[in-house]
Amino acid sequence: MDEWTKIVSVANIFNDATKMLNVMSKALIKQNNQNAHKIASHVTIPVIVLKAFACEMYLKAFISLQGSVVPKVHDLAVLFRNVNKSTRIKLYKKMIALGLNIDPDYNQSKVDDDINKIAHSFEEWRYFYEKANSIEVWFLDIFLASLTDSTILPPISLSNI
Repeated sequence: MDEWTKIVSVANIFNDATKMLNVMSKALIKQNNQNAHKIASHVTIPVIVLKAFACEMYLKAFISLQGSVVPKVHDLAVLFRNVNKSTRIKLYKKMIALGLNIDPDYNQSKVDDDINKIAHSFEEWRYFYEKANSIEVWFLDIFLASLTDSTILPPISLSNI
């Protein structure tokens, strides 16, 4: 199995885990049980951490696929800048298209600002107790959705896994 396939497989695992936690959280919220509601509310921070890590791994997969050395950082902004220009342009277009649903004036400059805001999410949210944090979850979702878009992310050959 090549490096890109390994990295994107890990990214998929963490992305799938966020989906599972979200489904479980929604099911718990539907229960008429205070304890279930409490458990559901505790899912938010792990989902942020897992989504941020999935984004990191998808970016590292893109960098690996282009034949570049993968930086050993968690910084999403640094990793995004290391993705080749043609892929970054596709990602920008996708993020802008999705962001226009939230902000009718959404553009590349706002994408860059939002990437910088979430750049350290993996580190900040897994140690959320160390300081007060805030995050635009909608942008983290857009970023992850763009990284996993089938028109941008090359398919994995199952024979390579």
